Amino acid sequence: MAYYMNKSVPAKRGDIFYISNSKCYATDPSNAEGRPAIVVSSDKLNEHADVVEVVYLTTKEKRLMPTHAEVLCKIPSTALCETIYTVNKDRLGDFVRTCTDKEMEGVNAGILCSLGIAAPVVDGEPVDNSITVERNLYKHLYEDLLNKIMAR
Repeated sequence: MAYYMNKSVPAKRGDIFYISNSKCYATDPSNAEGRPAIVVSSDKLNEHADVVEVVYLTTKEKRLMPTHAEVLCKIPSTALCETIYTVNKDRLGDFVRTCTDKEMEGVNAGILCSLGIAAPVVDGEPVDNSITVERNLYKHLYEDLLNKIMAR
């Protein structure tokens, strides 16, 4: 069901929609339904405003960047969290699916990185991500090695 021209779309944070008239997609007839994007604006804003904030998805191979997050649209895709767009709800096309909690964690981390905001701290420990886990591993190995050398 297409939602075009319907400003009362019940868009929720984490929903994936096709966005009509998206950049070069608007000029290519094979992309008439638009480009997929994840709604990243708060549910409160989504409920009261005529606009939503989105990050677009791509299936093209991209460089590994901390602002990218893996998401399954209809096929495996990459969320480009370094760029957030504000679009009118009347541009929301077909609903695809809602992101999983794990996918949204990746999107949230990408947006935080893009904006230069530190990741939230839980119980005094940073939220685990691959960089933090690797850093902690090397730190632990270094401390163990230093303790063995100093014990001699």
